[in-house]
Amino acid sequence: MLSLRLSLSFLMLAGVIITVLFASILSGRDAEHEINELFDAEMVQTAKLLELFYVNDLTPEQIKQLSETPIRFHIPESSVDTLSEQTTAQTLSYERKLSFQLFSATGKLLAYSDNTDSSELSHFREGYVKLVINGHQWHVFRLYSEPKK
Repeated sequence: MLSLRLSLSFLMLAGVIITVLFASILSGRDAEHEINELFDAEMVQTAKLLELFYVNDLTPEQIKQLSETPIRFHIPESSVDTLSEQTTAQTLSYERKLSFQLFSATGKLLAYSDNTDSSELSHFREGYVKLVINGHQWHVFRLYSEPKK
């Protein structure tokens, strides 16, 4: 038979372990949610930056030319995963995990990154959507924009 002191010690230890485990699970979920929000915000920022360069400054003739021959942006290969590996932010492998496609109001492809193909990733619906493409889950943000007059 266990002594009262030993029984209480085991009970307190079990309580501490359960509390730490529960707090770790909640903290991990919260951190994952915050990270996803950061990436979503970055997608919106990138989309709006592309909007500034393409939507307001292109003439109808330039849009017609781009729809006939879309611009393909090259994203270099990299095996570097962290900044601590003697690299710069431009050569991280995470850059290959982001891609974009830019379509005209008529649905013609104007520009795209070379880590995607020229076919439309999905039917257009503005906002966020999760898609499975080639067996990988993608978080996609779509933005529709008209030239500012």
